[in-house]
Amino acid sequence: MPSCACKAVLKKRAYLAGVLAPFTVLGGGSVLFIFIYPGTVSFLTMMVNFISAGADLLIAFQVLKERDGFIADHPTEAGYIVFYR
Repeated sequence: MPSCACKAVLKKRAYLAGVLAPFTVLGGGSVLFIFIYPGTVSFLTMMVNFISAGADLLIAFQVLKERDGFIADHPTEAGYIVFYR
């Protein structure tokens, strides 16, 4: 399954913005699309887009529990690594 990882170490807020971006872009675009073209196919597309961003949401909830630190994407697995000072 294709994936990408950011090689830079980010602050908690910046990492959360990056993790939640697929959910907001796919979800927001789908909601706008369903208002323009209502129908079953639009609704199913919206549900697929929301479900596809589910892993990102789970990672975001875990990041919210972390103390302030620097966060880096894990290079091979889904998730992150936290560095504390």
